[in-house]
Amino acid sequence: MLKKIIIGLLCMWMFSANAENNLTMRILSYEADQVEILDAEGKVLRTVDKTALPEPDVAVIQINEELELVQIEDSQGQPVWLDMYYLRLSEGKQVALKCITLQTSLASDHQEAGTMGLGGGCSGE
Repeated sequence: MLKKIIIGLLCMWMFSANAENNLTMRILSYEADQVEILDAEGKVLRTVDKTALPEPDVAVIQINEELELVQIEDSQGQPVWLDMYYLRLSEGKQVALKCITLQTSLASDHQEAGTMGLGGGCSGE
């Protein structure tokens, strides 16, 4: 019986430590002078000046990927939701783009390194 309790507590501790490690996102700056404070469903509660919010490099408490919201503690220590649109975050969404190959008609076409606007990260696949 004692083994089961110890194993259960160990599993809960490992799970909580892993969950804390996954929330390493931070707010690096506020991108607008006025920032909307939202509820958990994304409805605007009020608009505040960015000076009323904590200084940048704020730890994110919770993330709502579906509504693109992050929760932080405001200057009074109260949890508030903010729209990711108004923030510069330490981590962003990663979008996998498939590179588009260009048609070649002449041997000289192989000299150009065009990627159809997808940038230098295109591996040419």
